[in-house]
Amino acid sequence: MVFGLSFAVLEAPFGLLTGIVAGQAFVAVLVGLWLGKRLGARAGDFAELIAGVVFSLLGLVVLYKGFTA
Repeated sequence: MVFGLSFAVLEAPFGLLTGIVAGQAFVAVLVGLWLGKRLGARAGDFAELIAGVVFSLLGLVVLYKGFTA
């Protein structure tokens, strides 16, 4: 949504820029899948533990922000 506003302000060709953003997202997903396949076997349970801690902390931050806003 944010890039759509900047596209409008710049009067850029929407189709071309949307294709570029979509292509970038597609490449990022492919790189993430490739890294996950390679590193997943090595990191294993430790990576799951770290991800759980990070997401739990993120949830606590969101709750804190919600209650203090």
